Amino acid sequence: MDSNVKNLKQADLYIFKYIVRLLGVGEYSAAALVTWGIHTFDPRPSSVKSIWNEIEVSTKCLIMSAGSVGKSYSAMAWIILDWLRDPEFTSIKVISTTATHASLNTFSTLVRLHRQAVVKLPGIVTTEYIGLDAKEKKSGIALVAIPIGDDGRGRLKGFHPDPRPKPHPVLGPSSRIRLAMDECEDAPIGIWEGVNNILLTSADPRSVKVFGLFNPKNPTSPTAKSAMPPEGWDAVDIDKGYRGSNRWVSKEGWNVLRIDAKYTENVKLKRQIYPGLVDHIGFRQLELRDGGNSIDYWSQGRGLYPPEGAVGVLVSGKLINDARGEFIFVGRPISAAGVDTALDGRDNCVLTVGRTGMASGFTPKNGRPIRFKEPRSVLQIDQQFILPKGDTKKMGDAIMTNCMKLGVSPEYCCIDSTGNGSGVYSYLRAIWSEDVQGIDFNAKATEIKIMEQDQYDPVDLYDGIVSEVWFAFAKWLEFGLLGIAPGVRRDPLESELTGRRYVFGKGRKLKVEKKDDFKKRMGGKSPDFADSATIILQGVRQRESIMGTMLDDDSKPLHPSHSIPQHDETAEVEWLAETGV
Repeated sequence: MDSNVKNLKQADLYIFKYIVRLLGVGEYSAAALVTWGIHTFDPRPSSVKSIWNEIEVSTKCLIMSAGSVGKSYSAMAWIILDWLRDPEFTSIKVISTTATHASLNTFSTLVRLHRQAVVKLPGIVTTEYIGLDAKEKKSGIALVAIPIGDDGRGRLKGFHPDPRPKPHPVLGPSSRIRLAMDECEDAPIGIWEGVNNILLTSADPRSVKVFGLFNPKNPTSPTAKSAMPPEGWDAVDIDKGYRGSNRWVSKEGWNVLRIDAKYTENVKLKRQIYPGLVDHIGFRQLELRDGGNSIDYWSQGRGLYPPEGAVGVLVSGKLINDARGEFIFVGRPISAAGVDTALDGRDNCVLTVGRTGMASGFTPKNGRPIRFKEPRSVLQIDQQFILPKGDTKKMGDAIMTNCMKLGVSPEYCCIDSTGNGSGVYSYLRAIWSEDVQGIDFNAKATEIKIMEQDQYDPVDLYDGIVSEVWFAFAKWLEFGLLGIAPGVRRDPLESELTGRRYVFGKGRKLKVEKKDDFKKRMGGKSPDFADSATIILQGVRQRESIMGTMLDDDSKPLHPSHSIPQHDETAEVEWLAETGV
């Protein structure tokens, strides 16, 4: 006990100076324990140690990991400590894509850690900045929020080290910059151009650090390309790693770390050593799913891109439930129809009817209307019903008669023209209109992007048009562009949508499972209602080359925990002066 410490204020200052001394000699783990205590942040798990070590030794690194291993939380704790080590000459940018709500999750973690320290830490704190001067953001931690649809170009312009007035004996002659990209697979392509520009100034590793964190999901992403081992992803042994290690230098020169949940303490010892991290029960559930070959098992459990043949689920029940409601259209929408044809056998001929156009909002089932920031192209599914089966003429007449009654013009009627359906398609074009649309599910995927912000065309991502239409349906659901009227029967539509799976096919293209495989799993039942729903969307997309958009909807109120009050700037400046930092 230091006898010079007379009160709590002096004690806080004493502890803070001790933290700074620990950081000055690189003892970040010890500094973390003093700053937060073991219950707020525990630096002991092997995954945390590996993440911190990789960031500390690398100028540029990518950390691909399983879920719930402390990836993001550990990185944010390191950022706070690294800034505290040299706050006046350290500038840190945290990349956020609002698609993943990282601006709410990642940066709020930084704010929470700053405020939960055992002593009052220096710095002005806002929802997007922690630092010494809110007007001069070259000495703080700043959020770079990239709106969905922004390509990210120019967002990192001018982000480079500057000369110090006086060289630091340990940290060198330049200021320090750090770029942290959480869930970097979601970062737009322009960010990677900015990253490459930043790395041109990385001759002194003390000055520049760039690191990205992600769960490996999309092997076609720029992140996957940057992280790929020299011999490709197939060279990584799931249990032995790449050449005996879970660290490697990629083709593009990135240091890469893979964290596998199977080898974390909670899973290996089959008991909860570290609360909050993945445990053996959760890992076992992933391991048992789809015979140990689910996409979630590989990505969330093993921290590796799924291999060819890995299985995933396209549509969740939550997405369907969230889509229940009615769009508020701007002007008069266009009626549309999709038909899954069936002439005989157990399959049904299902007609799906809906409306497409620009909408200004959405009224959820049993909810209040939600207004969109901007109108967007949407599809409303209004009803589904079974048409009587028969020969080509009877089927074609039934489709035409029902569409005409429901106000669907031929150019917005789209039918399955595969196999026996080709005869119905030809008949309708002959007796009704050549504008009737058809989809041959044996064809390759199209070049019509599903979303405006997509980096690739469907033909580059999906193994055939059948995969394209299903992934398009899932994406439009995900981004709130597809509504299902409350009157549409839940079954069998929902069970068919949630039951369809996909795999990584050749060249790791995404491939929806064959209909015959679905029927075998589902006791011979065909996904006719779901197929019909995907066909109506594909018809709308094809007719006008309509693409969805990942527009943000800022009309919804934030959760109360996301509302972060401002600190008293005067008090912060006084504290800063007292600490001498």
